[in-house]
Amino acid sequence: MKGFFSTIFVIATLLILLTFNGVLLNTTNQLDSLENDLMILENASMKRVVIENNIDRIIQLELEEQMNEENFNLILIQTEINSSLLKYLQNKASATNIFFENKIPLNLEYLMLNSSAYLLEIKGIKYAEYSYTSLPFMDTIVSSKLGKDSIIYFKIPVGYTIQVIR
Repeated sequence: MKGFFSTIFVIATLLILLTFNGVLLNTTNQLDSLENDLMILENASMKRVVIENNIDRIIQLELEEQMNEENFNLILIQTEINSSLLKYLQNKASATNIFFENKIPLNLEYLMLNSSAYLLEIKGIKYAEYSYTSLPFMDTIVSSKLGKDSIIYFKIPVGYTIQVIR
C-alpha cells in the first residue's frame, strides 16, 4: 500500500512539474514575442527620429544658405526649402489629414500651400523662419506610417517652425 501512495504522489508531482514547465515555456514564448515586438518598435522609432532630424537639418541649412545669399524673396526661399524637403521625403512620407487618413502623394504645390518662409534683416541682425502652417482648417500634415504590426507615425505637425538668427 505504501508503494501505491508513493507512486501516486510521484505521478502527481510529475504532473504538477509538467504543468509548471508548460506555463514556463508559454511565458518564455510570450516574452520572446514581446521582445521581438519591442525591437521592431524601437527600429521604427529610430527611423522616425532620423527623418525628423534630417528635416530639421535640411530646413536649417536652406535658411542659412538664403541668409548668406541675402535672398529676401519669400517665394524663392519657400520654394528652395520645399524643393529640398520634397526631394528628401519623396518616398518616405505623404500628405494626410491629422488622423493619418486620406493619403495623397507629396508634391511641391502641396508643400507651398501648407508652409511659409521669410527672411528679415533689422539693424544688422538677420532672422529667418520656416513654418508648416497647414490649410485654413489646420487639418493637413505630412506623415508616414513606420512599422508593420507595431506602428509609429512620423509627422510634420501643424505649427512646426524652425528659426535661424544671425
